[in-house]
Amino acid sequence: MRKLLLCGLLSLAACGGGQWPEGSYVDLEKDAGTEAIATAIADCAVSIVPNRSMVRLVVPAQPNALSLLLPEALSRNGLATGENGMLIEYLAAREGKNAFIRVLTSQGMCAQYFSRDAQGGLRSAGPMTVTLQ
Repeated sequence: MRKLLLCGLLSLAACGGGQWPEGSYVDLEKDAGTEAIATAIADCAVSIVPNRSMVRLVVPAQPNALSLLLPEALSRNGLATGENGMLIEYLAAREGKNAFIRVLTSQGMCAQYFSRDAQGGLRSAGPMTVTLQ
């Protein structure tokens, strides 16, 4: 059942289907592996944005721990943040105890699914799916 759910989510991400929330959206608990999610969003961004680009994050209406960690995570991957940068929207949502991310730019889309390990941390549970436009 878990594999079926994972395949369904990744298929949805790859097809670009589903409803994209307006702007960026975060639906994670405060202790839900925020650092792992920030790193994964930065990894996705660098996969769909030209190297050394300037990017502009669309942060959720209510800034949170994730939105505060993202500029540093992007910087570690060689992307600078600024008002004139390429727009990046992101979704970080719960799927039961697990999590799902989706990153969208004008260059493409990236998605990844995470599951909880025995210690409660989030770990990648599937491939990073990248679709370039």
